[in-house]
Amino acid sequence: PGRWTFQFSPSDSQASQKPTMIWIDFFDSVSYLVENSPDKPIELMMLSFEALDDTQTTDRIGKDQMDTVRTAIEATLSSGSVNGQIGRLDNTSYAVMYDADIDADDIILDVGNATQSLGVGIEDLGARTRTMALDAGGADTDQVQAALAHVRHSFLDDDDGFEEAPKSLNAAIEQIELSKRKIVAALDAGDIVLRRYPVIALATGDAAIHLMHGELVIDGKPVQASRRLILGDYPGLALQHDLVMTREAVLRIAAPRDQNEPIDPVIIDIDAASLAESEFESGVAKMIEVAGVVPQAIGFRVVSLDLARQSLPGYRSLVRMLERGHPAWLTRFANAVTDSALKGAYIEVTVTYLQRLCDNADGRELVSQLLKIWRNAGVRLVAIDVQSPEQARFIGDLKIEYAIGPAASRQ
Repeated sequence: PGRWTFQFSPSDSQASQKPTMIWIDFFDSVSYLVENSPDKPIELMMLSFEALDDTQTTDRIGKDQMDTVRTAIEATLSSGSVNGQIGRLDNTSYAVMYDADIDADDIILDVGNATQSLGVGIEDLGARTRTMALDAGGADTDQVQAALAHVRHSFLDDDDGFEEAPKSLNAAIEQIELSKRKIVAALDAGDIVLRRYPVIALATGDAAIHLMHGELVIDGKPVQASRRLILGDYPGLALQHDLVMTREAVLRIAAPRDQNEPIDPVIIDIDAASLAESEFESGVAKMIEVAGVVPQAIGFRVVSLDLARQSLPGYRSLVRMLERGHPAWLTRFANAVTDSALKGAYIEVTVTYLQRLCDNADGRELVSQLLKIWRNAGVRLVAIDVQSPEQARFIGDLKIEYAIGPAASRQ
């Protein structure tokens, strides 16, 4: 759903109930503090609590009680924080500014004490933390904001695609520059791996299209560039990356193959920042002309495209690509739109998201409305990450037409 925020001050009587800001607004506060040189060392602590998104825990204590657990966690994190502010990074994670002498283990212990009587002990929280010194004096606002977004991205991914977590804001800024250089070097060297995954048409059980992820070999290991960097924050680099990946996909499609091998359309990841650049459209047109590939054979999964802003260049470019015959794949299911120009596009939705919404009557009604809006626009629905036969039957009951995942074809 759309952007939300709670406005409050530390003296607000409601602050202890909902002391939460959207992460974008919270990082504005962090940036302001960093640029105005705090008079004592400050750290940014990021914390994740798996219990907040754990269906078994919610089933055990009840949804209303879980809401109370969330409120208790937020109030505890706010207590003792700088300015009483906390930022919500995603459904289970937060960022908080504390004095540098505050220990993360003590914070987790305080949270566990607050939630114990609510049925969620410290061992049930599934807590994970990361701490970073806010020491970027001299950096400009754009650098600080980019570094904060970078560490959020790294923390939420929590895998070895990123380098070692930066211990300070200055280290994060340096890590961004290093990742840029490594990405460019891999692109220039052609150190690229393409992985293809079938998208199953549930009516037939056959692959209707293939989703293709491009990876770069960095430090000897294949990794998606988006796991090292938020490409959309660097439009020039995003454009270079996406043109190279598209070229590789087009060459793969155009390569000689066994006549019995089906030629399914391939959809490759690109960033919305690239789609907004005229060079991307013209570059793709030239590639497919030279390779002798029809537009219908190569499409694009547009990451981070804001469907609500239809006047922006990226959205208009998407519509033009569809008109030329390129398949398109959208990623923001909750931002349903009625634009008939998107007819024939695919829209992804994770099965766990649907299951979570369908846990109650209001959620089921929301899912019903979202599905109806997308279908009325002529957009094709794709359930992603289908892991079990039960999930496959669940999406079948919702009459979703396509699926991707280990159990996608089993209903």
